[in-house]
Amino acid sequence: MTDLTQAMLQAALDDSAQGQRTVYKHEILLEGTVCKLGAKNKSWKERYVAVFGDHVLRYYKDTPTLGVHVKDLKPQGEINLKRDVVELFTYSACNQAMDAEKTGFFTMATRWPPQATDDNGFGIRTTYRTYYMYSPNSAASHWIKGLAKLCKGSDAYIGVNQTFPGNGRKPRIQRRHSLPDSASQPPEAPKAQNKPSRTASSKTSRHARSQSETHDGSSSGVSTTVSLVASLS
Repeated sequence: MTDLTQAMLQAALDDSAQGQRTVYKHEILLEGTVCKLGAKNKSWKERYVAVFGDHVLRYYKDTPTLGVHVKDLKPQGEINLKRDVVELFTYSACNQAMDAEKTGFFTMATRWPPQATDDNGFGIRTTYRTYYMYSPNSAASHWIKGLAKLCKGSDAYIGVNQTFPGNGRKPRIQRRHSLPDSASQPPEAPKAQNKPSRTASSKTSRHARSQSETHDGSSSGVSTTVSLVASLS
């Protein structure tokens, strides 16, 4: 036995003792069929999902068969587990995340289909979106444990249910329907003072002139009478 063969055998024995071995890039580490929520049309589509040795999750529209290898299929999308995954969600934590994504009063929150349950639903939160999935053929714990193991040690990954506790109950979002407080209302503009109308002003002016003419007429009559009396005497 050559030295090279002995070295290879010893390395294999060491890896076996430590439970470690070389993982190849195209080796499938985790696979299965899931139903995934679309990003744009918000419909649930069945996809074949495979996680490869390069720690990239890829999902496909078609499922590989004996005559068609997965490497011959075109992926519909992919998730880099070591670079992009931030957190993994259980079914109940996904409910809380769905409610948190509701942006307006008239916006419908994302909801699970009837086939999804607490046993098979899970989510993958990345740096750019949250993926919601449920597995019709396997438990969600199978996916969460497998993905958590592969995501461990990455820079962005923080764990399972770190943002939402996943207590099994959907959070109630309280909305205020009352009117705002008076303190929050803008101050009212000062009211303009009432100005006399032109009609009232004209009437007042005519009345003043009439009074003045009457007074003048009375004064001239008295003066004429006094002059007449003086001339007779």
